[in-house]
Amino acid sequence: MGRGAAITVASIAVIAVSAKDLARRLCGGGALIMRGLEFAAAGLVLLFGVGLLLGYIAAERVTCL
Repeated sequence: MGRGAAITVASIAVIAVSAKDLARRLCGGGALIMRGLEFAAAGLVLLFGVGLLLGYIAAERVTCL
């Protein structure tokens, strides 16, 4: 199980670094565009986390009677 988790995390890290390099090449190295993309990605991660939290809270209300 530990090996699977390590492989998954390493794969995601490689994909993230590759995607950033690809985005940098496509944007021509524009710092402002890259910063905007990074903020947009961070916002998506934040929204996903909030959605998970709200789903957990809703599930706890239903199951804890």
